[in-house]
Amino acid sequence: MNLFNFFDYLKQALHLPEETELKWIPTDNCKYRGMVSKDGKTIFIFDPDEEEAKETLIHEAIELLIVRLAQCIVNPEVARSEKELYNLKEAAVEVIRQLITEEAVIKQGSINELIRLLKQAGREDLIE
Repeated sequence: MNLFNFFDYLKQALHLPEETELKWIPTDNCKYRGMVSKDGKTIFIFDPDEEEAKETLIHEAIELLIVRLAQCIVNPEVARSEKELYNLKEAAVEVIRQLITEEAVIKQGSINELIRLLKQAGREDLIE
């Protein structure tokens, strides 16, 4: 699936506004892989490789989702409706839920427990 078709699905999955645009400007010597315009209406992707561009696009779209959700929470008039605010919240929760697997929870929980026990034993010198 090409980047622009993928973007259409991503907009739907994350409840991003239909007017959100994607500008793919493949560049070898760019400081950034991607960015969101200040007005939040355009996502710019600079990765020359289309598969890497998809990964960057996901990152930028999630960032846009979180920023929009925060704006709506701070200023509820920004949301077009209560349903939009609910959909934004649900999209953010679902993205995070998909990232948190049982394996990841157990791994991170084990690491955090080990750190807690080392601190409790006064062995913070063993923690990087």
